Amino acid sequence: MKFVDPWLPYVRARVVASEVDDVMQTIRETVLSRASRYDSAQGEPGAWVFGVVRVTVKAARRVHAVACERAAIVEVDETIPDRGVAAGDPLAFLIEHREELEWVRIVAEASTSFEWQVVVTFARTEGTGVEVASALGVPITTVRSARERVTALIRTAIGAINARDNATPITLSGCIPGEGGYREALPFRDSEESVAATALGLSASTFRKRRAMLRRLQSIVDVIRATAMLPHETATQGEAS
Repeated sequence: MKFVDPWLPYVRARVVASEVDDVMQTIRETVLSRASRYDSAQGEPGAWVFGVVRVTVKAARRVHAVACERAAIVEVDETIPDRGVAAGDPLAFLIEHREELEWVRIVAEASTSFEWQVVVTFARTEGTGVEVASALGVPITTVRSARERVTALIRTAIGAINARDNATPITLSGCIPGEGGYREALPFRDSEESVAATALGLSASTFRKRRAMLRRLQSIVDVIRATAMLPHETATQGEAS
């Protein structure tokens, strides 16, 4: 179309390549469907079309950003139903099923009030990390850190429940996620701080945070182990105590 096609480079520069054709088609359809409403008194047609282009591109970028944020938050697709309430949406699922599923209840109870507030804000606003940070009035790094901690809580809870239900030993080392540096820090959990930080190539404050998180993950493992029908496993040093 005369006024739409010249904006192709603009669209290409702002959305992922796989979505360019769909975005351009949406722009064309929008322009055609709203052409009768165009008022020349409000400006040139090119400017009016650009308004459509800008809004459509913004919407496409928002959808993509939300999808990326959600993928990074929790990768528990096999646990989330593909139909019904909150289908495919781990954060909304976490909210809706807080009292219904064991791992959801455990994670909700293990989360701090702020971490849960981040989860709720993501689910209710469908926003990106930047938007959630703005809504809560905190830096984006704070939101990302909270999101990563909740992810670790979820993966550990699910890992421990799976171990229990499969009649395998329920240990911290067998349940914690590979991401976040927790596996690497586990053998140093009881080590002197400066020694552990140096060995791991971390600052002392970063190691303290990981060690504190390991204690929280340990508490989840302990809670789930207590529900096991099997005799409790005797943990070795550096694993569940």
